[in-house]
Amino acid sequence: MSETSISVNRLIEIENQELISIIITSRFVIPKENYISGHDIRRKKIGIYGLLEAPMLKRYTHVYESIIICLILFIIWNLSSINHNEFFSNEYENVNESSILSDTELNQKYCGSSQCKFLFLYKVIEQESKARKHFKQFVQIAQKLDRTLVLTNVGESRIGACLKYPFTYYYSKEFLQQNYPDLRVITQQQFSEWTRLRRQKPSSHQILFQESHKLGFVENEPILSKLKSDLCHGEFEVDFDNIKFYNLSMGVLKPGKIHKNLLNFIFDTLKRFDDVEILLMNQKFHYEFFPKLVPDLKYAPHILDKALTITQHLQPFIAAQWRMELGNPLNMPRCAEKLVSHVESLKVIYNTRNFYLATDYPLKDSLSQSFTFGNVKMEYHGKAIEILKDRIDFLSWLNYTSTDQFGNEMDVKDFAHSGIPGILDKIVCSRAKIFLTAPPDCRKRTSSYTKMINSERLSLMKTGVNGIDNINFEW
Repeated sequence: MSETSISVNRLIEIENQELISIIITSRFVIPKENYISGHDIRRKKIGIYGLLEAPMLKRYTHVYESIIICLILFIIWNLSSINHNEFFSNEYENVNESSILSDTELNQKYCGSSQCKFLFLYKVIEQESKARKHFKQFVQIAQKLDRTLVLTNVGESRIGACLKYPFTYYYSKEFLQQNYPDLRVITQQQFSEWTRLRRQKPSSHQILFQESHKLGFVENEPILSKLKSDLCHGEFEVDFDNIKFYNLSMGVLKPGKIHKNLLNFIFDTLKRFDDVEILLMNQKFHYEFFPKLVPDLKYAPHILDKALTITQHLQPFIAAQWRMELGNPLNMPRCAEKLVSHVESLKVIYNTRNFYLATDYPLKDSLSQSFTFGNVKMEYHGKAIEILKDRIDFLSWLNYTSTDQFGNEMDVKDFAHSGIPGILDKIVCSRAKIFLTAPPDCRKRTSSYTKMINSERLSLMKTGVNGIDNINFEW
């Protein structure tokens, strides 16, 4: 190993990482004429800086070489302590700061009040199109009860506590602020932090909303294991020892009807829990019960921008939405033949050149857009898609770059599992020149997804949007 001479002043200027590397690979050499004995050092009581001055050294042994190295490291560490402090991020500083706050101070920080009152819709049974409508109802409940709404996570075409993406991955937070100016909101991540930092874990009750034959509100037997699973096994630290479970029966809901008695019953019932910090909501009903005075949640800007880019590239175009999942598999190949024939005719009639297909069938590498379509039959469903591929050129979301909310390219599998493709399909179909849906023998009985596309197309036509020539044709 070669020997390297290094001055003390120079060592102090070296960054710590570089110094450690040098110490490992080098030996400190002090001129022999400057060596002194350990006895002389102790007798003269040379201070730490004096010890490092070569003129005072007479004799030096290898035993003290290690001591010198340790002292040098100690000096450098102390001199650079300010830099080390600056290294720690604001995130760690905030956590450390929050960890010494009292519960009242934490409440003030996260809720803007000495007492926090949250409404957390942690589970929605419907897929995204309907879940979006149900979430809007709990937005209105939170506002009516003067509770801060937790913006539940999203992913896989659903809304739920244990999903991967933040609420704003699907929906516009600005929309909520504009339409509900008095509503207080908090992200799920912030809410989770608040529960974990609280010294006294927050009180909570679980409320299960479900349809039944009559109105009612009863306490249920606790099923803690199920609740903890639905709350992601420790992600939220609430007072599980004193939690209570209730069932709010909503009677029979009818689509499109305003249920005023139900609204009053819900508000009067839930106001009794004004001293409970968290109301954990579990949704198990199918129809809206609030007046339809407020539009549905608006999708996030990055989704709308991507959908606009796709439609601009396609125009003028025909779009077909084909949900195969609950249709009769035996009919699928024949349905594909009919679709090909119909699209070719419409291209001539409406002078269109592109055809966009929105389907729940996995078009590539098992990348299904439906998270419930588990019974794919290749001899029927697969054959139908092969007929389309062989006889007509069609485009889908797979023809466009998969990106996240920041515009960064995503792995196509992650993008498919995020649930975004289904939302893109809905928006793109809403803006097609001609929109096609499957006839009854090629699909399930009804589709709320299709109804939403039809409703959006009608709304766009009424507002004078050009380039939309029909609401819906069956092929």
